[in-house]
Amino acid sequence: MDSALKRAAWIWDDKTEQPVEIDPDEATREELAEALEHTRREVYELEQELTTKIQRLQREIERLN
Repeated sequence: MDSALKRAAWIWDDKTEQPVEIDPDEATREELAEALEHTRREVYELEQELTTKIQRLQREIERLN
């Protein structure tokens, strides 16, 4: 499997309260679904962060003009 996908396959370990890397070739459907959901949440959070930064930059540009 593509190495980028392997790097992206993480699940949350409730015992250690840390993310744990999983091998997508060996993972169960449930583990892969959890890894996908975690990735989706991260992407959403990054989108929100970028949107905020872009808006801040746009306001600063308007102020400088």
